[in-house]
Amino acid sequence: MQAESLESRMQEVQTKAVQETEERLNREHRFAFDLAQKETEGQLRLKDQQIELLQQKIKEIESQLKKAGVKVANSEETVRDIALRAIDSSAMTSRTLAREPRTATSRDTDELSKFICK
Repeated sequence: MQAESLESRMQEVQTKAVQETEERLNREHRFAFDLAQKETEGQLRLKDQQIELLQQKIKEIESQLKKAGVKVANSEETVRDIALRAIDSSAMTSRTLAREPRTATSRDTDELSKFICK
């Protein structure tokens, strides 16, 4: 009887120890799993934030590039206008000078004398 009681008591202790060990291992596993899952979620959120930041930078750079393109186009137009005005002004000056009679200067006379005397 005592042997049977001791054996059943040992069986109970063994069963309880196995059960407690399984519960402890399950808790540890669940804790490690939850921790890894939260770490992964945190990394994913960080990557999402980085992607969002990079997308914003791309939009900013595209906007700057667009503004620079507009400035270049405006500058080209301004340069073209200045060049056309300079050409028109030069042409008008040439026409005006061609219409005006030119009076001979002493320099012109000296050059003419040198040419004739040769």
